[in-house]
Amino acid sequence: MQNDSSEITVKSIVLPESYERIRSYLQHTIPGGAVGSATYGAVEDALVDHFVIELWHEHPETARKLGLPDPPAGFLQSLPPDQVALRRKMGHSFSTNDEPEAEDGLPRYYIVNSRHHRHGASDFVGTVPMVRISLPNDGDSYRLTTAIGDVLASDHLLRNRHDLVNKAYPCERAELITPVRREGVRFAAISVLLAYEKFGDTVPKYYVLEAGLAQGGARMSYIAPSMSAIVRRSDYQPTQFASPNNFYRGDLGMSGNEPTVLTIESFTADPRKDASAKPYITISATFVRVSRFDKRLDATPLRLYREAVVRVAAIAESLGQRVDDLSVLQGLFAQDGRSLDWLTPPPQPGKAH
Repeated sequence: MQNDSSEITVKSIVLPESYERIRSYLQHTIPGGAVGSATYGAVEDALVDHFVIELWHEHPETARKLGLPDPPAGFLQSLPPDQVALRRKMGHSFSTNDEPEAEDGLPRYYIVNSRHHRHGASDFVGTVPMVRISLPNDGDSYRLTTAIGDVLASDHLLRNRHDLVNKAYPCERAELITPVRREGVRFAAISVLLAYEKFGDTVPKYYVLEAGLAQGGARMSYIAPSMSAIVRRSDYQPTQFASPNNFYRGDLGMSGNEPTVLTIESFTADPRKDASAKPYITISATFVRVSRFDKRLDATPLRLYREAVVRVAAIAESLGQRVDDLSVLQGLFAQDGRSLDWLTPPPQPGKAH
């Protein structure tokens, strides 16, 4: 009797050492911190599986060089179409109705267009769907289902209003704007907490930026005592070429009760102490409120993670930062990264400014 290919998993096909090499590369790309530290970003099997599948489907020769066996006959064909490969050109798809819903209640939905300008090196815009919910007063194990995915307490550092008050300042209610978990995966680069001094207030008193990793984990909470800018040491490593010793300056723009632009600048020195310090990267995230039917909300966390990995590979290559023993994989992903849309693509290796 033949085995049903649907019962076979990617991990069962690939030798453990080859499977773990792929995981090791992904963890090096977006490490979070040192191995074993509280900020370290472990990569789940679902993300490793996706990249193995993509290697099989798009780059079979490279897969063999990496020690990956060919998949069993019919295995790739048995997978859902969106698991086989993602389009390299990740342009936006638009709904026929771009207008926000009339009601002002929650949840609300946003397309967040984030321009990543690495000064003198590269420039691109990434798009992340987000949802805005009322932060529960208490509870640390909830799952809130929305039109685009789930908000889990376990995905956040400040899981409820009591956590927020204990960590930051008094408030009678709070709202959370965040990427969701979908199909077991979450893209968690940034979330925003808005804190309201009185329950009936229509504008927030202060805010918190919750920074995290492309593979899903929240890592740091940066607290603003008011609606003014935040300046803090990073204390985690969101990419392989970032440093936990860098400093962030974050500034959230609001129009009434609606976020407009979140600007984040990263410095190698504390800008509060060094007036000459200039940011080496500026991220400008523009919030666009949309209807829950907007097709741009369909972008999955897995797709966003894949895009982040190959863009990081392209930038790392241009900076001359290689991954030991996995340069073939990095070179391949850098090539895929360069095929995406860029405002300014990273220079070819050896030509970086």
